[in-house]
Amino acid sequence: MTKHLLFLSVSTLAICSVVFAGQVEPAIGLNDDLGLSQSELARLKVAAASGDPSAGRRVAMYFELAAKDVPVAIDWYKVAAENGDRTSACRLAIAYKDDADVVLRTRGAFWKRRCDWTDQEPRR
Repeated sequence: MTKHLLFLSVSTLAICSVVFAGQVEPAIGLNDDLGLSQSELARLKVAAASGDPSAGRRVAMYFELAAKDVPVAIDWYKVAAENGDRTSACRLAIAYKDDADVVLRTRGAFWKRRCDWTDQEPRR
C-alpha cells in the first residue's frame, strides 16, 4: 500500500510539475467528455462559427455542464441548432418551453418543431 501511495504521489507531482512548467496545457473541464483545454475550446468555437454543428453542441455542453454558464450555453446551442444540430434544437425547446416571455416561448415552439425533424425533413 505504501508503494502505491508513493507512486501515486510521485506521479501526481510529475504531472503537476509538467503542467505548471507550461509544457502541457491544463484542462478546463470536469471530466473526459467535457475536459477541454483552452486551445481546444477556442478551436471548437471557430469550427462552430464556421458551420460545424457538433462543435457548437460540444461548446454548449461545456458551458452548460462544466462551466455552469447557462446563458452562454444557450447562445452556443443556438449556433449548433442553426447549423442543423437536432439535439441542440431540443435543448433550446426545453430551455424556452416554460419561459415567462411569450417571445421566448414562441422560439421554444420553433425549436421544438426543429427538434421533431427526422432526416432533416420537418414533421408535418
